[in-house]
Amino acid sequence: MVRALAIAAVAILACVGQAAAQTMTAAPAPKNVTGAMATTLNSIKPPKLAVGVKFMIDGVMSTNPACPNQTASAANGCTMNKLVAHRDSITIDYSILPAFAEMANLTAKVMLKGCYANSSQTDRPWRKSSPIIAKSKKCPFLIKGGLDPVEGTAVWKPSEEVPTATYQVRAYVVRNATMNGTLTATTYPVAYGDSFYFDIHGIDSRPTSMKVAASLCACIGPIMFLVYFSLTYLRKKNV
Repeated sequence: MVRALAIAAVAILACVGQAAAQTMTAAPAPKNVTGAMATTLNSIKPPKLAVGVKFMIDGVMSTNPACPNQTASAANGCTMNKLVAHRDSITIDYSILPAFAEMANLTAKVMLKGCYANSSQTDRPWRKSSPIIAKSKKCPFLIKGGLDPVEGTAVWKPSEEVPTATYQVRAYVVRNATMNGTLTATTYPVAYGDSFYFDIHGIDSRPTSMKVAASLCACIGPIMFLVYFSLTYLRKKNV
């Protein structure tokens, strides 16, 4: 009996550890933000960077441009590029718009992020936008940070955990930037620019919360059976 309870305890700890590890893979937006981290998107409008994207799909460079509308159709004359996560890639080119050339004098770095289109946020609170940039869940995928503030190029090959959705790339000009692109009390965006839209077909599109719930359920079931049979054995023994 002691051995059975010990096995159950070890199993519970293993499940909790697995759930915690999966939860940590998605860094949640901070709940309370002050100072520089309270910067809103409206406060740094209008967009001051041009962001272009090109697509390598199944080893071939696509001739279709990104779509200016979130929903492509024959009516708007655009065919949405459809990429597969972990296979295809996006080449990103960005530059400061001529009207804002004075920004080249800023001590800042550019951070590129993969962002959900508004159409892919509906009924998905884990993708919800917020007026405060540091709290928004719209752009959870860091592509690259620490880039030149005037112009540059980067390549994004979405990992297999990037879910199926419509996306765009956003470039932030960040003061006091960290290399990994995280925002702190003294690190904040001062400008941004968005690309047009494209689709990514994810290999594993389950949200982290669903993975955690599935892991806990998978672990709890066998543990409950073990506890049930242990208690049944004790009752029979005591009769």
